Amino acid sequence: RAVEEEQRKREIETNADFRRVRNIHLAAAGTRMNGVCGAQAVYMSARFLVTSHPRYMWYALWLPVAGALFDYLDGKIARWRRSSSMLGQELDSLADLVSFGVAPTVAAFALGMREPLDTLVMTVFVCAGIARLARYNITAANIPKDVHGKQRYFEGMPIPSSLLLLVVLGVCLLTGRVGACL
Repeated sequence: RAVEEEQRKREIETNADFRRVRNIHLAAAGTRMNGVCGAQAVYMSARFLVTSHPRYMWYALWLPVAGALFDYLDGKIARWRRSSSMLGQELDSLADLVSFGVAPTVAAFALGMREPLDTLVMTVFVCAGIARLARYNITAANIPKDVHGKQRYFEGMPIPSSLLLLVVLGVCLLTGRVGACL
């Protein structure tokens, strides 16, 4: 643990991780695309609110799924290339928070979850996602990994599980129960 903290301190002092930002790595490109999908999903929900055109809500519901694909691929690529960094881990968590925390709750808001209790529950959901991802980032180094570098077990509920909320929202949209389904 002390060795890991010393290495982290050395990386910060030498700006090693920040130099990596300038280089586009394949895994980091996947992480960024996850973030793009999440941000675009939020914008599509906003367009749905403005226009009421269901096409935008379908985009808002499918973009996080595309983000999940990029999230999966960036992890696979990082393990394949054996190129992981603390910065990459942080970027991955931030992209996950947008795609699987903020985007689904904004979509739920756009589809009718606008009561004070609704927004409180969605805020708690996003805050729980923040806490879960932060906890993961500080404990990830201590979780045993297999020969391929993949963690042997997972603690807690992974934030991509919010895709289940998107399935419910999709059923509401498909059945025309927008505003009444939730």
